[in-house]
Amino acid sequence: MIIALINAIVGMSMSFFVGLQIFDMAFADILLSVLISNGSALVAMLLTLKIERTAWMARFKLKGFFGSWSILAGVYFGLLLSLCPPLREVGRLVYFLLPLLFSTGFSIIFFGPIQDWLVSRDQKRARTITRNKRPILSSCNKIESL
Repeated sequence: MIIALINAIVGMSMSFFVGLQIFDMAFADILLSVLISNGSALVAMLLTLKIERTAWMARFKLKGFFGSWSILAGVYFGLLLSLCPPLREVGRLVYFLLPLLFSTGFSIIFFGPIQDWLVSRDQKRARTITRNKRPILSSCNKIESL
């Protein structure tokens, strides 16, 4: 978690340096870029994990390294470019790519507790379902004992 925080701080610093020194952007535009980058990264990670758990995903054979990363990158860049007008220029996007990726450390910090909550919720649902089902073998044993 400390590494993610350090990356996030370094990424924000790099983003503000590139935006203010190279492109002479407004402070609000740089802050908007960083916030949208973090939001896009969080949504992309959660959506990628959800897609990998669905049954229809197995048909497309996108599970694994290439499939996961292509979905993650597609969602991230799709959201980033659609929600952040200052980054729609190719030159700015190229210069901001590395700083913004570093700044997504903030989304990684928030992703951990959200993922833990989702996993514990799924485990509670599974326990509830298994508790409500009666074992088949116990009912067979009762019949034999009669």
